[in-house]
Amino acid sequence: MRWQKSVRAFSLLEVVFGALLFSMVMVGLATGWSLHERSVKKYRDQNLARTLLQNEMEVLRSTDYHELEAYADTVNASPAVEVQRSVDGQATLRTYRREITVTEESNRDVKDVVVKVSFVDDRDTLRELEVETYVFYSAR
Repeated sequence: MRWQKSVRAFSLLEVVFGALLFSMVMVGLATGWSLHERSVKKYRDQNLARTLLQNEMEVLRSTDYHELEAYADTVNASPAVEVQRSVDGQATLRTYRREITVTEESNRDVKDVVVKVSFVDDRDTLRELEVETYVFYSAR
């Protein structure tokens, strides 16, 4: 019987090319996933610090103008906030330090409020986030 070329058959070259293309796509996906995981781990602590910073600012916004220094003294007396969470199946404990500075400007109706949150990341580098705002006295 004579061998006939089938239209449905794949040549070895087509199979190799398809396998090469598939492997390139899979390597690209694996690399992207790895970079995503690394990014999530890197910014996890920073996002929590930012949340703590925003929380302190919200508390300060709801604090009476004349009580700002007292609240800052309360926070500065016990500035550490410890957070324990599970990362990759391991419990990790991270300590965030809060610091609030309230200074009265030359105009007695304005106070400069600075909130700082700091932590040490996985590479033992001190990271700090800081927000500054001005609070104005208003008699309601």
